Amino acid sequence: MKRRELLGAGALALLGGGAAATAAGFGPLATNDTDEPVYFDSAFDPITYERESLRLQAPTDAVPRGESITFELHHTGESEDISLGCHVPWAIQRYEDGTWEHVVWTDGRWTLLCGTTISPGETQTITVPLSATALAGEEHGVTEEEADGVAFTPGKYRFFVLANNPPLAVNFRVLPRE
Repeated sequence: MKRRELLGAGALALLGGGAAATAAGFGPLATNDTDEPVYFDSAFDPITYERESLRLQAPTDAVPRGESITFELHHTGESEDISLGCHVPWAIQRYEDGTWEHVVWTDGRWTLLCGTTISPGETQTITVPLSATALAGEEHGVTEEEADGVAFTPGKYRFFVLANNPPLAVNFRVLPRE
């Protein structure tokens, strides 16, 4: 393949991927005229707590405010790898007044051109600090703007992995700081 054809094919793949991500509601070109985060505008099925060949759990179901909580994503199937997206994008919601309200999500990671997969029998571990200052930065995929104003008040929360359809969730509690 000639260099010009190769460069053209690469540019087409990048543009096509960006257009697909934007059409799905991800990426910097996505628009959102509501107060809801972009992941609500996507083509996801409703959030679920069970999914064949993939299990999400928290080794502890309650954590003091300001501490970190770890989530484990297990591939329980026997064949083919499962794509988890770029750095395993996730979101956290708080249960308030009978509905789930957005708290924080890893919106900055959607624009990166990468992929993470999990093979049968493997476990992917995700540790999330329940503090706005600890969340901000590249390590957790949360922008400073997104982390600013996040308050993990005591109550019921759910963590879910966005790169799957349907998104897979697990509930946990934030306890008052001792």
